Order: sequence, then structure tokens, then C-alpha cells
Amino acid sequence: MRTSTLAAAAGILAIAATSFAAPAKAPAKVPAKAQVKVQKVWASGQIKSVDGTAQTVVVTQGSHEMSFVLAPNAHLVDGKKTLQAKDLAQDVGRSVKVRYEAVANTKTADLVELTAAKPARQAKTAAKS
Repeated sequence: MRTSTLAAAAGILAIAATSFAAPAKAPAKVPAKAQVKVQKVWASGQIKSVDGTAQTVVVTQGSHEMSFVLAPNAHLVDGKKTLQAKDLAQDVGRSVKVRYEAVANTKTADLVELTAAKPARQAKTAAKS
């Protein structure tokens, strides 16, 4: 009886050891796009320069400059009017809002909105009667 008890204990240990030694399941692969969450950000300022060939726009905010690469599907709008990158070159100095995403050191713009030009300040004239 002692032999059967030892054999049974050895069998149980063998089964337990093989279940612990089973290979672990590989972690589920997460698509590369899902790993990096890209946040869209807005910037505003004045258009400093536009390069229609390179598809880039430089916007100034005071003394700070930001360079944007236009996405292939970027929307460029002036009110309800849709523009092309070359059209923006005529609007240097105008106020603009840019929606972009920053990946590494590249800011890629998918929406550029020209905003209404601020009205020029008129000098107050004091007319005394």
C-alpha cells in the first residue's frame, strides 16, 4: 500500500509540474496606430509665409513661430470658400487658426481657417463745439 501511495503522489507531482511548465500565452498584439494616441491641437496667429511646393505654412504668435506641414487631405478655408495652398500665399499677414497633430518634431495641419481680419483702429477725433 505504501508503494501505491508513493506512486500516486509521484503522479500528482508530475501532473502539477507539467501544468506549471506550460508555455504562457503570448500577449495580444496591439496595432501600432492604437499604441500612439495623437491629440489634435489648435494654434492661432498670423501667416508669415507659405510654400505651396513644399506644402508648408509658417504662423507667428507674437515673437514665436510655428511651422506646419499640410496634410495631403488638409482643408484650407476662408469662411465658406475652399482654398488651395498656393492661395494662402496671397494671405500673408492674415489671422489664421490651424488644427494640427504633433508627432515627434513634425506638426501636421489638417485644417487651416482664415479668420476675419481685425478692423483697423480708427483714431478718435475729438470734435469740440
